[in-house]
Amino acid sequence: MAIVINGSGTITGVSVGGLPDGSVDDDTLATGIDATKLTGTIADARISAGSVAQHVDLTAIRADISALALREATNENSAAFNLPNSFIETFTDDTNLGTQTTCDRISGYMETQVSTADSNCQLLLHMEDTALTDSSDTDHTPTITGSAARSSTQAKFGTYSCYYANNADDSIEFPSSSDWQFGTGDATVEFWAYHTGTSGEQFYVTTYTGSAGFGIRIIDSNGYLNTNTSGGGWTGSGYFTHGMSTGQWYHWAIVWEGGATIKAYIDGVLKNTWTVAYINDTTGTLYIGGQTGTSPNGYMDEVRISKGLARYTAAFTRPDAVFSGYTTSINATGTLIQSANVVGSAKTEVSGTIIYKDNAGTAALGTDLKIYFTCNGDAGSPAWTEAASYNAITPVYATGIKQVRLGKTTCTSGTDIRYKVVWANQAASSKETQLHGIGINY
Repeated sequence: MAIVINGSGTITGVSVGGLPDGSVDDDTLATGIDATKLTGTIADARISAGSVAQHVDLTAIRADISALALREATNENSAAFNLPNSFIETFTDDTNLGTQTTCDRISGYMETQVSTADSNCQLLLHMEDTALTDSSDTDHTPTITGSAARSSTQAKFGTYSCYYANNADDSIEFPSSSDWQFGTGDATVEFWAYHTGTSGEQFYVTTYTGSAGFGIRIIDSNGYLNTNTSGGGWTGSGYFTHGMSTGQWYHWAIVWEGGATIKAYIDGVLKNTWTVAYINDTTGTLYIGGQTGTSPNGYMDEVRISKGLARYTAAFTRPDAVFSGYTTSINATGTLIQSANVVGSAKTEVSGTIIYKDNAGTAALGTDLKIYFTCNGDAGSPAWTEAASYNAITPVYATGIKQVRLGKTTCTSGTDIRYKVVWANQAASSKETQLHGIGINY
């Protein structure tokens, strides 16, 4: 007897094991067939997308894409941005940073460093600004006199310094203020000077009026420095040969300690120490560069006057950076939460990549530095879930910068996907963990 399989896949014309004709179909026959016996191809649409997706994990591929996006964003110094299913942040600005608790963004990274105004800084003159301005918290207004001017010919920092052409009365002047009336307390006057070698050039930082005040005066590139601290003339006890060359920038720091001792440093090297009766006790006009009837020939950059603080008490490494009007500290803990990040459809899974630096000590991920995700960030009380895992990626991102893959994490369903960073156990010089970038995938 011939066996016939009709168009519906049902066997007809045969009795199988006593079963009625037509009762065994192809679905029953296919059950339990060993996969090794399957040949040929499976027709389109026979296996659902969901059946395949549940066995596919793209977390590693997403992490590689995030790492690539982080590198591109860092190279281009890009602001934070969204991809269709990712968010990339390299901390170039604060636009997408939400809550910052005892942490701050510092030049392309986040850490628990917090800056506060330096109460000792009474004058902070940056020549790089669009105009000569005081950026200290006291905010004094300068006036340029004579032919003194901002110049791009020479600059210790940035593009500009202030040039003095050896004409009478070339100076930057600030109105009278008690901010440079030091009395008998500590104080520091520091600046950068560049000599051109003209005979008799004089760089001043002074309120000297002929009867009272203080003053610092550098006499040409091969001469000496002297100071006036008691009124009635420049005292010779501070004279010393400084031996500087022309055509170079030098950092000068004159420090008063306890109203009795003056120390002069050039590029961090102590050049002379002498004793005085007292220091500035006047609120007269502050002259920087020249004084009435005098002018240097050369350049000055970055002038800082500190009241109540002897910044340098022994030899030091010269500060080859723009002066700051702020002090910084490292907090033990900190929290950063991303601002709103609304996506097109509800999500329940998030993964990602971070790049970070152990600026001091070695952070334990999951203890000293933790990353959390939420998918319902717009809820009154978002549900935060810590990253499922922290897996180091090799090679490192760059010298000192490490890469870490954040495992796929299940979150409460929602359309506002955010990250949260939590620091713990931070301490200056012993454990300082800097987060340089984060990419999240969803």
